[in-house]
Amino acid sequence: MLWNIIRGPYESPALQGNLWFPIVIVLIYSCFLLVAFIISRWRLTKPLGCSLIFLHMTFIALTLLTNSIGGKKPVLLLPNTPGWSDGR
Repeated sequence: MLWNIIRGPYESPALQGNLWFPIVIVLIYSCFLLVAFIISRWRLTKPLGCSLIFLHMTFIALTLLTNSIGGKKPVLLLPNTPGWSDGR
């Protein structure tokens, strides 16, 4: 907050796209995590751990594929992002 007061608002190309997609994925992932731990009685079993690692790697991959890195266009364009067209 002090940075914004002194130097003005922070701007980054990563913040220009939609932030709703990663936020929704993290919320779904967190809900799955909570439900999975409740069902397994707060024990981390090997299948549960493997599924959580898989879900986290999927989140990281989707986040990297849908955000612009180094000024290049993202690999996957989501609706309502700059450069997306619905073909109309």
